[in-house]
Amino acid sequence: MKKKHLIIIIAAALIIIVMLVLRTIGNTLMMDSISFTEVSLDSFQQQYKTTATVKGHLHSYYYNGIVTECCFTVGDWLEADSVILKYLDGENRECELKSETAGIIRELSGNCVTVEDSDYYLLAKVPLDRFFLINEQTVCLFSSSSSSFRATVTAKSRYRQQDASRNTAAIILQLESSEGLLLNQKGNLTIPLRTVNDVWTVRREALLERNDGYYLLKADWVNRKDHWEKYLIKVKVEMADDQRAVISGIEIENLKVCIIDDLLKELIDD
Repeated sequence: MKKKHLIIIIAAALIIIVMLVLRTIGNTLMMDSISFTEVSLDSFQQQYKTTATVKGHLHSYYYNGIVTECCFTVGDWLEADSVILKYLDGENRECELKSETAGIIRELSGNCVTVEDSDYYLLAKVPLDRFFLINEQTVCLFSSSSSSFRATVTAKSRYRQQDASRNTAAIILQLESSEGLLLNQKGNLTIPLRTVNDVWTVRREALLERNDGYYLLKADWVNRKDHWEKYLIKVKVEMADDQRAVISGIEIENLKVCIIDDLLKELIDD
């Protein structure tokens, strides 16, 4: 009988030891899945990403007379000072119409020839709320076909109010180099927006996204081991990039918060 009791006591002790070990391992794994950061007052420069199209400047050349010979046609490339066509003027003299720039003939109609040059630039459309945050002379990055090109914002223009696109605006960028680019080629454009100062920022990975918005998990949760939802604080994300987010909310100033990995997020969501 005593032997039976001893076996039960030993078995119970082993179970308790195993549970303690598992709990210790679980706590260790949980702590390894958590790091900490703080909501801090800082400056922030958001990057806006959109698409842009490679364009060329249009040049119109006019003539007045009867065409006797067309040296080029629409779609042809011509060099500067090339004779586009020959014609007879009103006094029946033979004249030549020359292009002042190298480029592609885009249109031959009436008494006008339109040439699009190879001094390529970028054209991008942006929403108005981003348009007002873009400064002229801002250096941007254009990426297309595994190559990157620097481009500078040289002009900004809002569309006419009666235009269907009145909620968007256009920006024009001058390329530092267009080698390898093709006319009408599209690519990704990254635009640094104006820097905003004295805003509350937090590391992007600290944000917990739920169905009703974004939350931060207070660092106090780790020490108190209470139900984690009691330590959630809702925030509004004003703007963000890949590393940081500008946030607003109640009592977020200098708040210490948790950064938890994806596995732990799934566990606590369960």
